[in-house]
Amino acid sequence: MEGDRWKWGKLMVACVDALRVAQTDAECPFVDHEVIPPFTGSPDGVGVWFICSTKKKRERFEESELSRQTEALKRKMSEVGFPPTAITTVDVSATSLEEIEEKGGRFAYFR
Repeated sequence: MEGDRWKWGKLMVACVDALRVAQTDAECPFVDHEVIPPFTGSPDGVGVWFICSTKKKRERFEESELSRQTEALKRKMSEVGFPPTAITTVDVSATSLEEIEEKGGRFAYFR
């Protein structure tokens, strides 16, 4: 494969970083994120996790922010050059630092 296999994953990290900085008016902001790109280097099917500090805040985030942040992410993806198929196949979820720790940390949780 030519080029940078992690191009789309790194670009997605930049997109989510920009959202995190811009969420000044969020009712329940996310505090971290995890991006899981396909090992093939494809822009399609990238997994994005918005991470909240607690389970309760994750529940509030899902109710009040997840849809809005997902749409903002898709707009940002379009702005930076993701192809339309990548925008329709991005897999967005939410979790919390508490839930990650309960599962034994990031490696155990996201595998």
